[in-house]
This record gives sequence, structure tokens and C-alpha cells, in this order.
Amino acid sequence: MGGRGRKAARQNRAAGRGTGFFVGSLQSHPRHWRQKAVKKDHPDLSVRRQCSLLSLARSTLYYQPRGESPENLKFMEIIDCQFLETPWYGSRQMVRHLAREGHKCGRHRVRRLMQLMRLVPIYQEPKTSKWSSPTEVVLRYVQENGGNRWQTSDQSQKRLLRSYGRLRF
Repeated sequence: MGGRGRKAARQNRAAGRGTGFFVGSLQSHPRHWRQKAVKKDHPDLSVRRQCSLLSLARSTLYYQPRGESPENLKFMEIIDCQFLETPWYGSRQMVRHLAREGHKCGRHRVRRLMQLMRLVPIYQEPKTSKWSSPTEVVLRYVQENGGNRWQTSDQSQKRLLRSYGRLRF
């Protein structure tokens, strides 16, 4: 016992959002770790109590993930072969390719399968908002507007020109 009749620090006192300290620290672990921490043959704690302490639903202990269906595996094989030939095909073009081959498959299904296989199409990204360096903007502005004219319509350029206003060119 500590001084003045207090109990030791192993009490589960409220901390943070009202949950106990030890419970809150267990919740910070990933779910797969917490699932492995449940002991089905524990002498003192039932599975239900362990799950409530670990903030787990009991159904997560009994869930067995199902694999992909044979039809999806067939689609994945076709998508993989076609993606090797045309790596720029996205989900929409891949659906059109499957339709030409005589397979009926929706775009969202193809998109999910491509994400599952980690296939990302190669394409040129738009350069609509490419940012240039601050000195390039100031130099371009000074060249276009003749030195000491500080008029611009873009607020970001106004801030930029204010910060670089003391530079001598």
C-alpha cells in the first residue's frame, strides 16, 4: 500500500474519454493482435469478458475469410494477361476488353479485382496546376510588368511578391 491509505496504481482508473487506463492502452493495438490475445481456455475470464476488455466483437474470433470465387479467379487471370500487354488499361477499358472476349463483368468488379492484384495503369497525369518555384514567378512577373508595378489578380502571387519584394534584380 502507498502512503495515506491509497491503493496501488494497478486500479483501472478512468483516463482520456472515460475508459480505464489499461483498457484504453489495449485498444491502441491493431485488431489482429487483440484477436490473438484472446485465450479461449482462460481460467478466470470468459471469452465474452475478454472481448469486451479488448473492444472486439466476438464474431471476429469465429470469422473465416472466404477466398475468391472460381469466376473471379478466371477474370483475374484474363486481366493479368491483358495488363501485361496493355499496362495503360484502366478498369473501364479492361471491362470493354472483357466484353469483346465474351465475358460479362462490371466495372466496379474489375476495379476491385485490379486493386486486389495491385495493378495500377500507366498514364500521363495532367499538369494543370504545376507549381513553379517562387523565384521563377517573381522573375516572370518583373519581366512582364516592368519592375516596380505590384498589381496582380492572384492572391497567392500577391503574398509571394510581398515576401520577395525586397529582392533586387
